[in-house]
Amino acid sequence: DVNLNFGTHIHSSAEYIYISSGELMLSVEGKSFLMKNGDAALILPNQAHSYKTLSESKSYLCVFSTDYTPDFFEKYKLYEADCPVFHFSEVSSYNDILINSKSAFQTKAMLYAVCAVFEQRSSFHKRDQKFYDTIAEIVQYIEDNYTKNISLKSLSEKLGYNYNYTSNLFNSTFDTNL
Repeated sequence: DVNLNFGTHIHSSAEYIYISSGELMLSVEGKSFLMKNGDAALILPNQAHSYKTLSESKSYLCVFSTDYTPDFFEKYKLYEADCPVFHFSEVSSYNDILINSKSAFQTKAMLYAVCAVFEQRSSFHKRDQKFYDTIAEIVQYIEDNYTKNISLKSLSEKLGYNYNYTSNLFNSTFDTNL
C-alpha cells in the first residue's frame, strides 16, 4: 500500500503490517506508535487500530484469520503486546513468500514465522477481557443490525448497558463522538 490512511476500526482477524519506506503512525487502543522503514507490527484480534501516513509511506498489509496460526493465538488470547511494533530486518523474504505463495502451508509457515519474531521481540501483559468482550459485543450488534435504524440509545438498551457508559466506551475506542 502507498500512503496508507485508514480510520479506527476493529475486527476479529489479526493484522500484520511492514513499512518498507517512509513513516506511518499506527494507533492501537488509543496509543500511537511511529513506524519507520524496517518496522513491522502485529495487531491482535479485536484491538481498535488505525493508520495515518505522515508524509509518505509504502507498506505491506496482511489481514489474516487466526485459523492460520491457531497455536499462537490460543497462547496469547488473554494477552496483548506492550508495543505492537517491532523491527524486522529479515522481512523481505517473508513478505515475498506471503505475497506470492500459492500454498496454504507456506503461507501459514510464514505467518507463524512472523508471530515467532513478534513473540521474541515483544513483552506482553494481560488484557482487560471485559473491555474487549464489551467492544466485541457492540461491534457484533452493529454488524448484525447495520441495515436497521439503530441508535446508541437503542444499542445500549438492547445490550443492557448504561447509555453514558456505552457512549464513552464507543467514543474512546473509535476516536469519535456519537
